[in-house]
Amino acid sequence: MTISISWRRRFGDVDEILFASDSRLSAGYRWDCAQKVFPIDGPNFAVSFSGNSDFALPCIFHLQQAVKTYGRYSTGAARIGEILGDFLRIVNQLREIVDDQSIAQFDKTNFLFSGYDHFTGEPVQKRISFNKSLNKFWRYPFNGFRAGGVGFRIGFVGDLWEDYSSTLAEVVSENGTELDYQPLEALWKVISRQKRDSHVGGMPQILKVYKSRNYLPYAVKRNEASSDIYLYGRPLLPYQISYYPMCHLDRIGMDGFVHYPINSPKREISPPPKVS
Repeated sequence: MTISISWRRRFGDVDEILFASDSRLSAGYRWDCAQKVFPIDGPNFAVSFSGNSDFALPCIFHLQQAVKTYGRYSTGAARIGEILGDFLRIVNQLREIVDDQSIAQFDKTNFLFSGYDHFTGEPVQKRISFNKSLNKFWRYPFNGFRAGGVGFRIGFVGDLWEDYSSTLAEVVSENGTELDYQPLEALWKVISRQKRDSHVGGMPQILKVYKSRNYLPYAVKRNEASSDIYLYGRPLLPYQISYYPMCHLDRIGMDGFVHYPINSPKREISPPPKVS
């Protein structure tokens, strides 16, 4: 299974959507390098999943091809809600083609779909899950969440919701600010507590989606001293260089959390406002 999350980080001049996920696949073995967050080129939104990868991954790959081969989608001319509707139709079409649906476990497969409507500038954030009464996948709004005087919506699919939600509530209350990177901090805390036999594990993978029809993946390191760099859950080979921003997981939300590539202009990080 998985933990996959998505939320909107919005305060001051900051407005962006974040995705984060663990990186473990398990099928009698543990494989801690699986990409679970997928940017969609063209309209520039993202999709992540939890559950059975043998069903979820073909759904996402077919969405990528559908966007690439249809001009209104690849150029961003279509509104994101239209693409969301097509993704839902693709998922249900592929579900119907499965020959032995009694063992398919569709109810264990979920998707998060999030990006900005370029006509209105507003976010479109949906969870796609199997509805047993309808016998098909359907779309649902992100969950409402409140802790420490802060109210927000967060997309969550996968395992360990009780553990994650209680950890998120603690982190939000301790920070005492508007929503920033607290969902990522809570994710890393939960991942770090897992053992080898857990369905959740590996390094976090992070992706940002912007209003400007751009997206940006972030590489991660455990800390400044670590030599291992991970991108989309995979450790880079020794000679590979990441030109993406680098997150140090021991400093989430603090100074020194994000390091930008060499020769990038110095950036001032806007801190989130305190909760009054």
